[in-house]
Parts: sequence; C-alpha cells; structure tokens
Amino acid sequence: MKNKSIILILLLMLSFVGNAQYEEWGTGKIYLKDGTTLEGLVRFYYFVDGPLFSNEKMRYKTERNKPSKKIAAKNVDSINFDLPYTGRIKGKNVKRTRKVTFLSIAKNKKKTKFGYAELVIDGKVKLLKRSYVDGRTTMAKRQTLFLKEGGMVNTFDNLKSFKKSAQEYFGDCPALCAKIEKNVFRRKDAEKIAEFYNSSCN
Repeated sequence: MKNKSIILILLLMLSFVGNAQYEEWGTGKIYLKDGTTLEGLVRFYYFVDGPLFSNEKMRYKTERNKPSKKIAAKNVDSINFDLPYTGRIKGKNVKRTRKVTFLSIAKNKKKTKFGYAELVIDGKVKLLKRSYVDGRTTMAKRQTLFLKEGGMVNTFDNLKSFKKSAQEYFGDCPALCAKIEKNVFRRKDAEKIAEFYNSSCN
C-alpha cells in the first residue's frame, strides 16, 4: 500500500509538471557553453526543484512545424527570447510578449546540477528571479537570487537572519553593509541592493 501511494504521488507530480509549460513558443537565441548559437523558437517547462527534478531543461526548435528537442541548462550560457504572456488591458486578456534573458545557474556548490533564472539587473552583482514548483509539495514559489561574477548564486528568501547573511555576502562593500545594518535596505529591497552595489561598491 505504501509503495502504491508513492507511485500515485509521483504520477500526479509528473502530470502536473508535464502540463505546467508556458503556453506558447517564443522567438529567441540560445548561447551554448561551447560557443555556438542556436536561433529559433524556445519554450520552457516550469522549473521544478526537488530530489527527482534537479537538472532543468527547455525545448528548442528551428521552426513551428519542425520537431523540438530538449536542451539541458548545464549546456547553456544564456538565452534571449520574446516571452509570451497574457496581460489585462481595459478588462480584457491580451496576448503580449516581453524581451527576457535567462541565465544558466549552478544549483549546488559542486556545480553538478543546473537550472534557469531570469536576469533582472546586470552588473558586478546580478539580480535574478525564478518561479518554480517545489517538487516536495507541488507548491508554486518565487525566488530572488544574487550572483557575483565568478561566484555561486545566493538567496536570502528562506533565511531567518537576512541582515547577518546579507552583510556576510556583501562584506566587500562596507557602505552597503552599513545601510543593511541600519535597515535602510531590507529583504524586500533586492533591486535597490543590487543597484547600490553595482554603482557604489568597488
């Protein structure tokens, strides 16, 4: 009975993930780590974190009537594409697109597992955001990430002590640490923190 319950849960999760794609393909360019570039149509799965869903993939095809293939995040440097979405204009749903850049990020210190995150602010420290499904609970979540050049991504979303952790991460910028200590910048001020670091820290 226990094994049947586990199998049922897994099937439900797989069904959820399989149907939780972006609805449409977006035109874009994929920059691979081997230096090559692919141009065509891009579509992401919603990203799923958990022990069974660690390495994220996206789909690519050259034209709408052509077959698609999966590309793992570990093989990608970045992706620029027009992301389709539905917006509300005068009370009506209207299909629109916005230009976005997704980066491939290491999800663990050993750099054996990779995922995708949207670039919000570029610079010496990058601000990234990603929406994903928690593979353990199937709950949709949103994550804010900081990425220094040549370093690991860091998130303060789930930490109780934002002030301590943020001061350690940005310890190379005393002016920013002072503002965090005085509560000028709080957890919710991720964009302001990234902008200050890039403009005022060496």
